[in-house]
Amino acid sequence: MGSATLGVSDHSIPLPPERLRYKVAGTNSAEWFAKSGQMSVQDLVRALAAIGRSLEQFDDVFEWGCGCGRILRHLPPPNAPKRVYGNDIDEEAIAWVKENLPWVETSRTDGMPPLPYPDNSFDLVYNHSVMTHLDAVYQDAWLAELCRVLKPGGIITLTVSGRNAFQMFLDTLPADSPMRSFHAAKLHREGIDFISQDQWSPDFPEFYHTTFHDVTYVFNHWSQFFDLRCYIPKGALDYQDMVVLQKPNVGAVTLTSYMDYFIQHGKRNGTSEAEPVIAERRQQADLLLQLQRAAAELQHEQAKLRQANAELRQIYASRSWRLTKPWRYLGGLVKTRSTKPRA
Repeated sequence: MGSATLGVSDHSIPLPPERLRYKVAGTNSAEWFAKSGQMSVQDLVRALAAIGRSLEQFDDVFEWGCGCGRILRHLPPPNAPKRVYGNDIDEEAIAWVKENLPWVETSRTDGMPPLPYPDNSFDLVYNHSVMTHLDAVYQDAWLAELCRVLKPGGIITLTVSGRNAFQMFLDTLPADSPMRSFHAAKLHREGIDFISQDQWSPDFPEFYHTTFHDVTYVFNHWSQFFDLRCYIPKGALDYQDMVVLQKPNVGAVTLTSYMDYFIQHGKRNGTSEAEPVIAERRQQADLLLQLQRAAAELQHEQAKLRQANAELRQIYASRSWRLTKPWRYLGGLVKTRSTKPRA
């Protein structure tokens, strides 16, 4: 199955291995992997249309949690935005995207921020089904970090498992199970229900499980980070809810990174214990930015060298250069004889 190909948007793109498809689609089905990716692109297009925008209006588009490119494979050139980026925690998935979707600029990160990008890097960030697997602490960290890398006025779309997904989850439990009322009460009371005992444990990191959101939690809590532009029930694969958010141009958002979030909100994991982690992460982010700048400068110098070599090759290949070659040779001989010391 791993060697099969599907024609997508006038391109024939290989399918990733079954294990990578399962991680992003919940099944290793090649047909669903391709079909759901196309559906997610259409979900994104509809979500942007709901606020009067289109995909073509954005220059720097970033998929946070891209996996092995289930959605990205449907944004190939020439119809892609000017620059497309993808990031994930899965090293194998990112390596596959880098090899098979060369128009995507890839990066890998850890379960917690930072991302290896400067402030205000993207005008559109989109994601399918990462917030549906994180607890409140991880979510807040990433909301703040995504706000940091989004340009002022930029748009971000995220999905949550809302009332539809939660009801489907309850329907899987026995009618007389006390867990039905337990989870319903928790979601109503806290607005978020993180379930650590689930089917994802064998294949995903320790922090990655199942999360349900109440719509009021999204409106009230996420508005600390973004302006909420649109909430679309079942707007993602007719199952999860789609949330469309915008970074204010000025003033409203003061949380510039997840480190600042922990500092400003009492460092949920304990004031003394959180400080070393915050300092280490900030140091890592600074180092990553320094490396990026050095790499960009090196690429610039290499491009200048390639251009100079090309110009020299053009000169050497020119007719005038070939015709004057004998005279240059004679001139060299005369210069040598004139500088030779006499006995």
